[in-house]
Amino acid sequence: MNPLRFLLLSATSLFAVSLVSCVSVDYPQATAAELEMGRALTPPKGQGLLVVYRKPGISMTTGKVPTIVRVDGKPHGANHAGTFVVVPVSKGPHVMHMDPNPSLARGILSHSFQASPGKCYFIRQDVETKVDKILLVPTPAPVPRMEPVSSPVSEAVGRAEVAKCKQLGGNGVIKLAGRP
Repeated sequence: MNPLRFLLLSATSLFAVSLVSCVSVDYPQATAAELEMGRALTPPKGQGLLVVYRKPGISMTTGKVPTIVRVDGKPHGANHAGTFVVVPVSKGPHVMHMDPNPSLARGILSHSFQASPGKCYFIRQDVETKVDKILLVPTPAPVPRMEPVSSPVSEAVGRAEVAKCKQLGGNGVIKLAGRP
């Protein structure tokens, strides 16, 4: 590999790590009721339960990027790698939005679902590194960007993956530090 290209790739990676590390999110602690729902993954009487989670990961960059969870426009917490948030939902249609930017009113990804009493709904979140630009100065080098992804999963898969995660709160309190 060309030494100059290696240096440029290293500098780009360090920049991405430093960019992520300067933004920290104060994750809300779960209330007693949320902890109980999270332990049992049992919806409250007459409601459904939405469980939004991120699998544990080892990525130094994407694992720490917060993904904000909003249901019907209301914030319910933020996930990072290895965490989950539970949200009780009433019967009927709902929309879950996700975004790594807490200042946006609505997320860039959304999932609509019809809640039924007594059912659990699982949505797996992740943040992936994508390369869609090449910097040509002085030699070609990829320019990475982070992209949030989410997908509904079956109850069996969701329960198995959530069992390896730590529960965070959902009182809608998301505080950012290190941002201007």
